[in-house]
Amino acid sequence: MESSAERFGPCIVVSDVHLANKDSNLKEFVAFLKWLSDLDQNGGTRLQCNGEEIYIQKPRTIVLLGDIIEFWDPQYDDRNHIVKCVLHPICILNKLNCDIIYVIGNHDEDISDIKVVWPKEGFDFPCSEAYGQVGKIKIANRNFPELDELNGQGLLHRPWKPEVNGIKIGKRKYAFLHGHQFDRMQFFYRISRRLGFRYDPIDWFQDLANVSFARSITRLNKCSIIFYILFAFYIYVTTNLNATLLGNVWIRTLWILVSSFFIVTILPPIVTYLNTFIWQKLNPIINMKHKGVGEVIRDRYDKDRGELLKADTIVFGHTHFPGVYKSEEDGGKLFFNTGCWIDEGDKDRQNTFLYIDEKHEMPFLLKWDREKISSGSIEKIE
Repeated sequence: MESSAERFGPCIVVSDVHLANKDSNLKEFVAFLKWLSDLDQNGGTRLQCNGEEIYIQKPRTIVLLGDIIEFWDPQYDDRNHIVKCVLHPICILNKLNCDIIYVIGNHDEDISDIKVVWPKEGFDFPCSEAYGQVGKIKIANRNFPELDELNGQGLLHRPWKPEVNGIKIGKRKYAFLHGHQFDRMQFFYRISRRLGFRYDPIDWFQDLANVSFARSITRLNKCSIIFYILFAFYIYVTTNLNATLLGNVWIRTLWILVSSFFIVTILPPIVTYLNTFIWQKLNPIINMKHKGVGEVIRDRYDKDRGELLKADTIVFGHTHFPGVYKSEEDGGKLFFNTGCWIDEGDKDRQNTFLYIDEKHEMPFLLKWDREKISSGSIEKIE
C-alpha cells in the first residue's frame, strides 16, 4: 500500500465505536458512513465550521483506530450480536472505494487471529473487480505504521530500538496508535511480546462462554432449566459419595468426566461476567478513560519511547475523550484523541472523527451531527 500523501489522503480517522456494545451509537455511525459514501469524490463538500469554511473530500483512506468491534463486552455477553452489528457498516465500507487501515485495539484484539492469515500488503475488497471497487483492507497490530517486531516474530528477532516511520500527509508526519499503550498493568500484552504469540487466558474463557450450549444456560429456557436440575442432582450425588464408591475406578472416572463437563460449562460465563465487573472497578486505576488528551500525555507518555515514533503528529483514541494537545517539551509534537462513538452520557464528546488532508496544514477534529450536516455545518472540537 502506498504511503504518499496523494495516495493516503484525504483521510478519515475514527476510533472506539464498540459495535455490539449495548451503548454503541450504531445508527449514527452507519449514517456517518453513508454520508462519506455520498461525498463527491472529485468535488467534495464545503461545510461551515465554527465560523470558518472546511472543504471535505471523499476519503482515500479510512483509519479504524481500534475498539471498533466489542469482543470484551458485547450485549448479553453474546458475540452473535457482533455479526448483527457489523454487517451494515461493512457493506457501506465496501462501497467507499478507499483503503481501510484497521488498527487493532484492546477490545477487538481477536482481530489479531485474522491477521495471522492476512497478507502483509493488505487484502482486496471482496468482489472488487466485479463491482468496480478499489482499495485494500490492511490490519495493523496496535499501531500504524507497524513496528518491525510486530510482524509475527518473537523478542529475540526484534531490533533493539524499533522505530515507526510516520506517514507523510501534507507538511506533517502521522503515527496512529489505539492508545491503550498508555495504560498500566498490560500483563498479557507484555507476556505475549516475549513469547512471540498472543497469550490471553481471559479471552480463552470468553471464547468458551460463547459456545452455543454454555451461552444458553445463562438465560431462562428449557435447556437451562434441565441443565440446572441435572446440576443440582450432581451436587446431591457428589455430597453423598463415600470413599468406597470413589475407590471404584469406573465410578471415579465417570465422576471426573461429569465434573469436568459442569466446570467447563459453568466457569467460562462466570469468569466472563466477573472480568467485565472487575475491569469496570479497576478502570480508573489502570487506564486514563475519560481523561483529557493533555492529562494522558503528561501523565503516561514516555518521551524516550516516543522518540521512536518518527512523526510530529500522534493520533490515538481509547480514552473516549476527544481533544488536541501540543507538547512543548517534546519538540512541539501534536497529539490528537479521536474520541468515541458510544453513548456514555456526555453528548458533546460522542461521534467525533479526525479529517486529514494535505490541502490543509492542520487536521480537523470534528463532531458528526446529521442534523447540522444536513444544514451545511459541522462542529469543530477544540
